[in-house]
Amino acid sequence: MKNYGINMKLWDYHIHSRLCRHAKGNLEEYVKAAINKNLSEIGFSEHIPYEYLPISPNIPREEYGMPEKELQYYFTEIERLQAIFKDEIVIKTGMEVDYFEWSENEVIKFLEQYRDKWDYIIGSIHMIDSPNFGIWPVDDNRYSKYSEIGVDDVYYQYIEQLASLIETGEYDILGHIDLPKKNGNRPQNTKRYYLLMENLLDKIKTKEMAVELNTAGARKPIEEYYPDKEILRIISEKKIPMIISSDAHSPMEVGYDFNNAVALLEKNDVTNLCKFTKRKKELVKLNDLI
Repeated sequence: MKNYGINMKLWDYHIHSRLCRHAKGNLEEYVKAAINKNLSEIGFSEHIPYEYLPISPNIPREEYGMPEKELQYYFTEIERLQAIFKDEIVIKTGMEVDYFEWSENEVIKFLEQYRDKWDYIIGSIHMIDSPNFGIWPVDDNRYSKYSEIGVDDVYYQYIEQLASLIETGEYDILGHIDLPKKNGNRPQNTKRYYLLMENLLDKIKTKEMAVELNTAGARKPIEEYYPDKEILRIISEKKIPMIISSDAHSPMEVGYDFNNAVALLEKNDVTNLCKFTKRKKELVKLNDLI
C-alpha cells in the first residue's frame, strides 16, 4: 500500500483564520501548522468582508466575515509572514467570495480594487435566495428552510445560483460544489440532480475553472468530502483540474485528511491538480506527486 503524503509536497488554499469571526487561530499559527504538515504552500482565503453580504434576518453577517476595515491588516500580515517564512513555505493570498447576482458588479469592483493582491479567488455559494423565504444559508441549521422548501428544490436553486457564478468568469476555483449536503440533506431525485451537476461541470470546463476536493465534509454530519463520489467521477471523466482543500477553521485542520484525498483522486483517475499565482493557473500531474 502506498504511504501517501510522507514525501509529497501538497498545498492547501482554503484556509480561514479568526479574522472571519467563526474560526480559531491567527495567520501565523496556520503557517506553522502547514510547515509541520510538510506542505509546500498555504493559501489564505478569508471570506469576503461582511459588508458585501446581504442584509437579512436569516444572515448573521458579522459572524460570516471580517469587516472591510480589517482587510489591510489581512494583506499586511500575509506579507509579513511571507518574509519570515520565505525559506520554509510559499504563502499565497486569496479570498472566498459568495456570489449573488444582485451584487455582482459591486463584488467585481471590490476584486478589481485589490487585483494586485490576489493569487486566486474561490467562488462559493453559502446562501440562496428562495421565493417566499428570502435569502438564507444552506449550511447553517439555525436558519434552515429545507423542510419548508423541500430538499430537492433547495438543490435546484443552489445549482442555478452556482451556474450564474460560473458564467461570470470571475473565479478561479469553485468551492464545496455540493455544500447543501453538509448537515445530512441529500438530494432525493438523484437522476435529475446528477444531470444538473453534469451540465454545471460542462460550464466549469468551458470557463477553465478548477474544482476543489474539500475534505471539510468528512468533519461534518455528512461525513464525506465535497464533492461526492459520483460528481468526482464526472469531474474525472471531463478532465477538470482539481485542488485539494481542507477548508480549515483551526490550525489543526490544515491539510486535513490529505493522504486519503490523494488516494481517492488516484482511484478515480483524476490526473491534474493545480496551483495559482497572481490568478495564473499551473497544472501539476498527480502522478508526479505520488
